[in-house]
Amino acid sequence: SGNISFEKTKFNIFEFTDELKRSYSFRTENKNLEFILSIDKNIPPDLIGDPVRLNQILSNLLSNAIKFTSRGSIELTVKKVSRSNKDININFSVKDTGIGIPADKQEVIFESFKQASDDTTRKYGGTGLGLSISKRLVELQGGNLNVDSKPGKGSNFFFNMKFLMVSKNDIKKITGQDEERWDELKGKKILIAEDNKINFFVVNKYLERWGIDITHAENGEIALDLIKENRYDLILMDLHMPVVDGIEATEIIRGSDDPEIKDMPIVALTAAIMSDNEDKIKELDFNDFILKPFKPRDLYDKILEHVR
Repeated sequence: SGNISFEKTKFNIFEFTDELKRSYSFRTENKNLEFILSIDKNIPPDLIGDPVRLNQILSNLLSNAIKFTSRGSIELTVKKVSRSNKDININFSVKDTGIGIPADKQEVIFESFKQASDDTTRKYGGTGLGLSISKRLVELQGGNLNVDSKPGKGSNFFFNMKFLMVSKNDIKKITGQDEERWDELKGKKILIAEDNKINFFVVNKYLERWGIDITHAENGEIALDLIKENRYDLILMDLHMPVVDGIEATEIIRGSDDPEIKDMPIVALTAAIMSDNEDKIKELDFNDFILKPFKPRDLYDKILEHVR
């Protein structure tokens, strides 16, 4: 998966970081951690870059920071390094007050599936692919993901990334567009197979707003039972669920003798792309996939594209 292409999309960096903070505040509040967001007011709000990949990099770093911190704070800092008339170089840092990483292990943690110690894995669960994916995504965009850490004091993961700035001509083009429509999915029946209550809550909130008729299955087995009895216009399928996961459930649906079931549109919900899963998703006949945490518009467009 070396040939990853990056989007050049206009996005608002202030809205982007607020959204990140919002999507992680559940988890920090659960652990009584403070989530501090500081963003440099000298950064122009509208940038051009790949917000989905940036989201992925920072989500991996934030998830780890929260996982390895039991008291104190998680701090996301975004500051301007330099700017030319076309682009701006921005430094992102995710700092925690967690367990820290010994100096001799600081290189190793970026390798796939390596962790600072076996003891850490037992106590905290694996970080899996998160760091190696983030490192790769930063490098492919011309940066370096670095860490500064002391055991018992916490860690700071940081990188620089360049973004284009929106020129006056771009603004005309963008404001000339039609108002976005959100009403084309009214009355559609969608099954959400998702075990994580927070993720379900977020997806459900948007779908209700769009007038969609929602059924919830907490694992793949329940989803399979519901599909036998009901007709759905689309399934949103989380890949990692207990009992029967999304990959298994999709295999069973695609192997069905009943064309109504076999051809049901399925969009995979996944946090990990660009790993072993990407090939599985292609093989499996998912109609599409969407990365968590997602933007409402992306979710809406993907549902609209594949719904019956």
